[in-house]
Amino acid sequence: MLLGATLPEWLDVDTVRTGLLVTVVVVLLLVLLVARMVGRLVLKLVLLAALLAVAVAVWAQRAELGECASDCSCRLFGQDVQLSDDRLQRLCEERRNRQPATG
Repeated sequence: MLLGATLPEWLDVDTVRTGLLVTVVVVLLLVLLVARMVGRLVLKLVLLAALLAVAVAVWAQRAELGECASDCSCRLFGQDVQLSDDRLQRLCEERRNRQPATG
């Protein structure tokens, strides 16, 4: 749980990956806008660094979501995300049922 909030049930891996891609594109457009509009060099550099850090973090999360289906543990910035494919959900459920109980 992040800041006391949970992700809604309709938010699945495919939706999140698409949203993250849109977020990266928007952030890169903001980078271009800041580069052209902000006049003070220090402010420009700080804003560009912050926006690029956001873009890199979002892209890294998107890449992790692409690989998470293999181990059935999809997370986005620490939040669990549902698998959208019914076939993958069944496969993950079968894997969980086959694992021996620990404890």
